[in-house]
Amino acid sequence: MNLLLSTHNTLKQPQAVTELCYNFLEGLISRFLVEGFQAEIAEQNKQLMLSLIKSLQA
Repeated sequence: MNLLLSTHNTLKQPQAVTELCYNFLEGLISRFLVEGFQAEIAEQNKQLMLSLIKSLQA
């Protein structure tokens, strides 16, 4: 938990990153409940989310 808080405090747009992660995860959970879990889709979305977070930090 301390790692999350320290990371959150160093982000340039912490609220935007939090909302992005929440919405991304909510969408993935819904998708996997309907279509079933797919590791490839999960990994692609993880990489996309990390890329978007990096963009917010630029």
